[in-house]
Amino acid sequence: MTKQKTPKRLLGRIPFSISARVAMQLGRESISNSIVAILELVKNSYDADAETVTLRFAHLGTPNSILVIEDTGKGMTPKQLRQDCLLIGTDNKRKQVTSGKGHILTGEKGLGQLGRDRLCRSAILRSFTAKTAVELQIDWSKYDRLSSKALDWVKHGLYKIDRSINDPITGKPREITKGTQIILEDLRDDWTKELLVELKKELTLLISPFGGINDFAIEINSGMGWQDIDGQVNSSEMLEAAEWQFTALIADDKKHMVSYSMYSPRYKKRFAEGPKPWDGRFPKSSASIPG
Repeated sequence: MTKQKTPKRLLGRIPFSISARVAMQLGRESISNSIVAILELVKNSYDADAETVTLRFAHLGTPNSILVIEDTGKGMTPKQLRQDCLLIGTDNKRKQVTSGKGHILTGEKGLGQLGRDRLCRSAILRSFTAKTAVELQIDWSKYDRLSSKALDWVKHGLYKIDRSINDPITGKPREITKGTQIILEDLRDDWTKELLVELKKELTLLISPFGGINDFAIEINSGMGWQDIDGQVNSSEMLEAAEWQFTALIADDKKHMVSYSMYSPRYKKRFAEGPKPWDGRFPKSSASIPG
Protein backbone atom coordinates (compact mmCIF):
# COMPACT_ATOMS: atom_id res chain seq x y z
CA MET A 1 0.00 0.00 0.00
CA THR A 2 1.46 3.32 -1.10
CA LYS A 3 1.78 5.92 1.68
CA GLN A 4 0.17 9.20 0.73
CA LYS A 5 2.33 12.33 0.86
CA THR A 6 1.13 15.22 2.95
CA PRO A 7 0.28 18.08 0.57
CA LYS A 8 2.47 21.19 0.93
CA ARG A 9 0.80 24.49 1.51
CA LEU A 10 2.77 27.65 0.64
CA LEU A 11 3.02 29.94 3.65
CA GLY A 12 4.59 32.78 1.70
CA ARG A 13 7.89 33.84 0.16
CA ILE A 14 10.42 35.34 2.54
CA PRO A 15 13.81 36.99 1.92
CA PHE A 16 17.04 36.77 3.87
CA SER A 17 17.53 39.75 6.16
CA ILE A 18 20.51 41.31 7.90
CA SER A 19 20.79 42.74 11.38
CA ALA A 20 21.63 46.37 12.00
CA ARG A 21 24.76 45.27 13.87
CA VAL A 22 26.12 43.23 10.96
CA ALA A 23 25.35 46.01 8.48
CA MET A 24 27.27 48.54 10.54
CA GLN A 25 30.23 46.18 10.95
CA LEU A 26 30.42 45.67 7.19
CA GLY A 27 30.10 49.38 6.56
CA ARG A 28 32.86 50.29 8.98
CA GLU A 29 35.17 47.65 7.54
CA SER A 30 34.65 48.98 4.00
CA ILE A 31 36.24 52.32 5.00
CA SER A 32 39.78 51.88 6.36
CA ASN A 33 40.05 55.27 8.11
CA SER A 34 38.40 58.67 8.42
CA ILE A 35 40.52 60.27 5.70
CA VAL A 36 39.34 57.63 3.23
CA ALA A 37 35.73 58.29 4.33
CA ILE A 38 36.14 62.02 3.58
CA LEU A 39 37.76 61.27 0.23
CA GLU A 40 34.71 59.19 -0.72
CA LEU A 41 32.39 62.09 0.13
CA VAL A 42 34.51 64.45 -1.99
CA LYS A 43 34.45 61.95 -4.86
CA ASN A 44 30.66 61.89 -4.66
CA SER A 45 30.69 65.69 -5.07
CA TYR A 46 32.85 65.27 -8.16
CA ASP A 47 30.42 62.68 -9.52
CA ALA A 48 27.58 65.18 -8.94
CA ASP A 49 29.30 67.65 -11.33
CA ALA A 50 30.23 70.09 -8.57
CA GLU A 51 32.54 72.94 -9.51
CA THR A 52 33.63 73.37 -5.90
CA VAL A 53 33.54 71.30 -2.71
CA THR A 54 34.35 72.99 0.59
CA LEU A 55 35.44 71.32 3.83
CA ARG A 56 34.91 73.50 6.89
CA PHE A 57 35.95 72.41 10.37
CA ALA A 58 34.93 74.17 13.56
CA HIS A 59 35.47 73.79 17.32
CA LEU A 60 38.29 71.29 16.87
CA GLY A 61 39.63 69.91 20.14
CA THR A 62 36.26 70.31 21.87
CA PRO A 63 33.20 68.04 22.33
CA ASN A 64 31.37 70.28 19.83
CA SER A 65 33.69 69.56 16.89
CA ILE A 66 31.99 69.71 13.51
CA LEU A 67 32.81 69.25 9.84
CA VAL A 68 30.65 70.64 7.04
CA ILE A 69 31.22 69.29 3.53
CA GLU A 70 29.37 71.33 0.94
CA ASP A 71 29.39 71.21 -2.86
CA THR A 72 27.87 73.05 -5.80
CA GLY A 73 26.73 69.89 -7.58
CA LYS A 74 23.36 69.00 -9.02
CA GLY A 75 21.95 67.78 -5.71
CA MET A 76 19.50 64.94 -5.11
CA THR A 77 15.75 64.70 -5.16
CA PRO A 78 14.01 62.69 -2.40
CA LYS A 79 13.75 59.73 -4.81
CA GLN A 80 17.43 59.91 -5.74
CA LEU A 81 18.42 60.18 -2.09
CA ARG A 82 16.48 56.99 -1.25
CA GLN A 83 17.88 55.10 -4.23
CA ASP A 84 21.51 56.29 -4.17
CA CYS A 85 22.22 56.98 -0.48
CA LEU A 86 19.94 54.65 1.47
CA LEU A 87 20.08 51.62 -0.82
CA ILE A 88 23.03 49.48 0.24
CA GLY A 89 25.08 48.04 -2.61
CA THR A 90 23.42 50.10 -5.35
CA ASP A 91 24.69 49.32 -8.84
CA ASN A 92 24.13 52.79 -10.31
CA LYS A 93 27.88 53.12 -11.05
CA ARG A 94 27.63 50.06 -13.30
CA LYS A 95 24.67 51.45 -15.20
CA GLN A 96 26.20 54.92 -15.55
CA VAL A 97 29.97 55.39 -15.85
CA THR A 98 30.12 59.12 -16.61
CA SER A 99 28.42 62.20 -15.17
CA GLY A 100 26.51 64.88 -17.04
CA LYS A 101 29.79 66.77 -17.58
CA GLY A 102 31.56 63.65 -18.75
CA HIS A 103 33.38 63.00 -15.47
CA ILE A 104 34.36 59.36 -14.99
CA LEU A 105 32.40 58.37 -11.88
CA THR A 106 34.77 57.72 -9.00
CA GLY A 107 32.84 57.43 -5.72
CA GLU A 108 31.80 54.13 -4.21
CA LYS A 109 28.20 53.92 -3.09
CA GLY A 110 26.85 51.02 -1.04
CA LEU A 111 28.35 49.77 2.20
CA GLY A 112 30.51 52.88 2.24
CA GLN A 113 27.42 54.92 3.07
CA LEU A 114 27.10 53.03 6.35
CA GLY A 115 30.81 53.49 6.95
CA ARG A 116 30.28 57.23 7.34
CA ASP A 117 29.56 56.68 11.02
CA ARG A 118 33.31 56.32 11.61
CA LEU A 119 33.51 60.08 11.01
CA CYS A 120 30.88 61.26 13.50
CA ARG A 121 28.12 60.26 15.88
CA SER A 122 25.34 62.11 14.05
CA ALA A 123 24.95 63.60 10.60
CA ILE A 124 22.60 65.83 8.63
CA LEU A 125 22.47 65.65 4.85
CA ARG A 126 20.79 68.50 2.98
CA SER A 127 20.40 68.40 -0.78
CA PHE A 128 19.05 71.04 -3.14
CA THR A 129 17.91 70.73 -6.75
CA ALA A 130 16.04 73.16 -8.99
CA LYS A 131 12.69 71.92 -7.60
CA THR A 132 13.39 70.25 -4.25
CA ALA A 133 15.12 70.88 -0.94
CA VAL A 134 15.35 67.99 1.52
CA GLU A 135 17.10 67.10 4.76
CA LEU A 136 18.02 63.63 6.04
CA GLN A 137 18.89 63.29 9.74
CA ILE A 138 21.03 60.31 10.78
CA ASP A 139 21.69 59.24 14.36
CA TRP A 140 24.30 56.48 14.20
CA SER A 141 23.64 55.43 17.80
CA LYS A 142 20.33 53.92 16.65
CA TYR A 143 22.27 51.08 15.07
CA ASP A 144 23.80 50.25 18.43
CA ARG A 145 20.51 50.47 20.32
CA LEU A 146 18.70 48.35 17.72
CA SER A 147 21.63 46.07 16.91
CA SER A 148 19.57 42.91 17.31
CA LYS A 149 16.83 44.13 14.99
CA ALA A 150 16.71 43.79 11.21
CA LEU A 151 18.34 46.63 9.33
CA ASP A 152 15.06 48.08 8.08
CA TRP A 153 13.98 48.68 11.68
CA VAL A 154 16.38 51.62 11.81
CA LYS A 155 14.59 54.68 10.43
CA HIS A 156 15.92 58.13 9.56
CA GLY A 157 13.91 61.33 9.35
CA LEU A 158 13.54 62.82 5.87
CA TYR A 159 12.19 66.36 5.75
CA LYS A 160 11.22 68.98 3.21
CA ILE A 161 13.05 72.22 4.03
CA ASP A 162 13.37 75.79 2.83
CA ARG A 163 16.26 76.98 0.71
CA SER A 164 16.95 79.72 3.23
CA ILE A 165 18.80 78.10 6.13
CA ASN A 166 21.13 79.12 8.92
CA ASP A 167 24.76 78.22 8.29
CA PRO A 168 25.69 75.34 10.64
CA ILE A 169 28.96 77.02 11.66
CA THR A 170 28.37 80.78 11.53
CA GLY A 171 24.66 80.68 12.30
CA LYS A 172 24.05 83.36 9.69
CA PRO A 173 21.09 82.97 7.28
CA ARG A 174 21.91 82.06 3.69
CA GLU A 175 20.17 80.61 0.64
CA ILE A 176 21.34 77.54 -1.28
CA THR A 177 20.11 77.07 -4.84
CA LYS A 178 21.79 73.75 -5.66
CA GLY A 179 24.20 71.21 -4.25
CA THR A 180 24.58 69.04 -1.18
CA GLN A 181 25.57 69.97 2.36
CA ILE A 182 26.68 67.28 4.82
CA ILE A 183 26.96 68.29 8.47
CA LEU A 184 29.05 65.86 10.52
CA GLU A 185 28.58 66.54 14.23
CA ASP A 186 30.47 65.22 17.25
CA LEU A 187 33.49 64.05 15.26
CA ARG A 188 35.03 60.78 16.42
CA ASP A 189 38.62 61.73 15.48
CA ASP A 190 40.83 64.33 17.10
CA TRP A 191 41.58 66.36 13.96
CA THR A 192 44.99 67.72 14.84
CA LYS A 193 47.02 69.90 12.54
CA GLU A 194 49.14 66.89 11.56
CA LEU A 195 46.04 64.88 10.58
CA LEU A 196 44.68 67.77 8.52
CA VAL A 197 48.02 68.06 6.71
CA GLU A 198 47.70 64.38 5.81
CA LEU A 199 44.11 64.93 4.65
CA LYS A 200 45.14 67.84 2.44
CA LYS A 201 47.94 65.75 0.95
CA GLU A 202 45.45 63.02 0.01
CA LEU A 203 43.02 65.56 -1.45
CA THR A 204 45.70 66.83 -3.84
CA LEU A 205 45.50 63.48 -5.62
CA LEU A 206 41.90 64.30 -6.61
CA ILE A 207 42.90 67.56 -8.33
CA SER A 208 44.30 67.75 -11.84
CA PRO A 209 47.71 69.49 -11.91
CA PHE A 210 46.65 71.14 -15.17
CA GLY A 211 44.46 74.09 -14.26
CA GLY A 212 41.39 74.47 -16.45
CA ILE A 213 41.33 70.90 -17.71
CA ASN A 214 39.43 69.59 -14.71
CA ASP A 215 36.72 72.02 -13.57
CA PHE A 216 36.81 70.88 -9.97
CA ALA A 217 38.18 72.68 -6.93
CA ILE A 218 38.54 71.69 -3.28
CA GLU A 219 38.79 74.20 -0.45
CA ILE A 220 39.62 73.65 3.24
CA ASN A 221 38.98 75.84 6.26
CA SER A 222 40.40 74.40 9.49
CA GLY A 223 38.62 76.94 11.66
CA MET A 224 41.93 77.28 13.50
CA GLY A 225 43.70 79.81 11.28
CA TRP A 226 46.27 77.27 10.06
CA GLN A 227 47.55 79.03 6.95
CA ASP A 228 49.44 76.03 5.56
CA ILE A 229 46.15 74.10 5.51
CA ASP A 230 43.48 76.69 4.79
CA GLY A 231 42.62 77.67 1.22
CA GLN A 232 42.28 75.94 -2.12
CA VAL A 233 43.91 72.56 -2.58
CA ASN A 234 46.20 72.33 -5.59
CA SER A 235 48.58 69.77 -7.03
CA SER A 236 51.04 72.06 -8.80
CA GLU A 237 53.88 70.45 -6.85
CA MET A 238 53.30 67.33 -8.95
CA LEU A 239 54.48 69.21 -12.03
CA GLU A 240 57.37 70.80 -10.15
CA ALA A 241 58.55 67.35 -9.03
CA ALA A 242 58.61 65.94 -12.57
CA GLU A 243 62.05 65.00 -13.91
CA TRP A 244 60.97 65.79 -17.46
CA GLN A 245 58.49 68.30 -18.80
CA PHE A 246 56.95 67.79 -22.23
CA THR A 247 55.21 70.54 -24.20
CA ALA A 248 53.30 70.29 -27.47
CA LEU A 249 52.19 73.35 -29.44
CA ILE A 250 49.78 73.54 -32.37
CA ALA A 251 49.97 76.73 -34.41
CA ASP A 252 46.78 78.51 -35.40
CA ASP A 253 47.54 78.59 -39.12
CA LYS A 254 46.43 76.77 -42.27
CA LYS A 255 48.89 73.89 -41.83
CA HIS A 256 48.43 73.60 -38.06
CA MET A 257 52.15 73.27 -37.45
CA VAL A 258 53.01 71.00 -34.50
CA SER A 259 56.11 71.50 -32.33
CA TYR A 260 57.45 69.36 -29.49
CA SER A 261 59.90 70.18 -26.71
CA MET A 262 61.22 68.28 -23.68
CA TYR A 263 63.17 69.77 -20.80
CA SER A 264 64.65 68.31 -17.61
CA PRO A 265 65.39 70.69 -14.71
CA ARG A 266 67.35 67.87 -13.10
CA TYR A 267 69.55 66.90 -16.06
CA LYS A 268 69.65 70.39 -17.59
CA LYS A 269 68.86 68.98 -21.02
CA ARG A 270 66.40 70.03 -23.69
CA PHE A 271 65.15 68.31 -26.85
CA ALA A 272 63.00 69.92 -29.53
CA GLU A 273 61.34 68.72 -32.70
CA GLY A 274 59.32 70.53 -35.36
CA PRO A 275 57.48 72.51 -36.40
CA LYS A 276 55.80 70.00 -38.71
CA PRO A 277 52.37 70.14 -40.42
CA TRP A 278 49.56 68.28 -38.65
CA ASP A 279 48.88 65.89 -41.54
CA GLY A 280 52.61 65.13 -41.72
CA ARG A 281 52.91 64.60 -37.98
CA PHE A 282 49.89 62.26 -37.90
CA PRO A 283 49.59 60.75 -41.41
CA LYS A 284 47.39 57.89 -40.19
CA SER A 285 44.91 60.16 -38.48
CA SER A 286 41.37 60.07 -39.82
CA ALA A 287 41.16 63.85 -39.40
CA SER A 288 43.11 66.20 -41.68
CA ILE A 289 43.04 68.95 -39.05
CA PRO A 290 43.13 68.93 -35.21
CA GLY A 291 39.86 68.44 -33.39
